[in-house]
Amino acid sequence: AVVNHLPGPKGDAHILLATLKAIQGASESVDIENAYVISTPDLRQSLLDALDRGVRVRVLTNSAESVDEPIVSAPILGSLPDLVAAGAEVYLKQGDTLHSKFMTVDGIFTSVGSYNLHPRSHRFEGEMTVNTLDTQVAAQLTASFEKDIQAAKRIHTPEEIVVPQNLLTMLAARYFFDHL
Repeated sequence: AVVNHLPGPKGDAHILLATLKAIQGASESVDIENAYVISTPDLRQSLLDALDRGVRVRVLTNSAESVDEPIVSAPILGSLPDLVAAGAEVYLKQGDTLHSKFMTVDGIFTSVGSYNLHPRSHRFEGEMTVNTLDTQVAAQLTASFEKDIQAAKRIHTPEEIVVPQNLLTMLAARYFFDHL
């Protein structure tokens, strides 16, 4: 299914709702590889609920060093400690910027597209994803995810996450989270 997202007050939430529904329906695994994981309350709660159900949740996103827009490093990194504390496997990209945006669930559902997991993508940017129910597609994306996390830094404790604190990052955090 091709899922289109129209932003703004008269827009829709089709991609976000499909993402949340997939996570909420997960029984085994959720793998998210997304350049800008900035948790909104609904995404955060869906992932925490999945962890509570015993679902293996793995997230790969940009580190402060790899992100192409350094101003968003604080909101990205600030979204991760709760997930790590709850048992999610969190990986931070090293080297060049991660630009992928995909998710696999239970080895059968996939979502690939332009949708960033942050409020700006939901509120202001027109986005599109392709969602499939196909074990072969899921296996290919899982293999890509496995390869990508091998080159990333695994975060084992919330204390390992250092959120940059300066005027620009504080403004960015306020700007992103003010849209919730």
